[in-house]
Amino acid sequence: MPYYQVRQCESQGQEPGAIVRDARQAAKNLWPRGYPATCIHGQQICRHNAWHVYTTPLLETWVLHELRAVIAIRNAGGQLHYWRTSWGSEVDFVWIRGSRAVGIEVKTASTWRREHGAALKQLMADGVVKSGHGVYTGSVTLKDGPLHVWPLDRFFTELTAGGILE
Repeated sequence: MPYYQVRQCESQGQEPGAIVRDARQAAKNLWPRGYPATCIHGQQICRHNAWHVYTTPLLETWVLHELRAVIAIRNAGGQLHYWRTSWGSEVDFVWIRGSRAVGIEVKTASTWRREHGAALKQLMADGVVKSGHGVYTGSVTLKDGPLHVWPLDRFFTELTAGGILE
């Protein structure tokens, strides 16, 4: 069975789209190309003027669910938090267990820019988190100062192998 099914988008006229069955394959093959899609739960993900309004929360939610799954499967414990300052800087996920803290910043960008990890690098400099990881939709593993920056599929591989939360 393919990871998607082509369909007509009723809410946006006759624009083509897809019903997603395998989110990993969709993120790798459909979303970077900008194809509109409807996930199997029915939430509309269309590439129009507000493309990032739809994809950013979905990508962050997907990473959150993968983090929760790995924490449960590995019996890692700890807690996941969201971090935000009063002036608006944020880090998507901070996992804390005892004295161990890991920060993760998720971006829908296909190119990682240094400013994407600015808040996480500040958390690391302040000693709040010990290690930091950036996740983006590009294809190259990078190093941004103290941050390890991963393409989405490589991040999931490292997370599952235990390389992110260890």
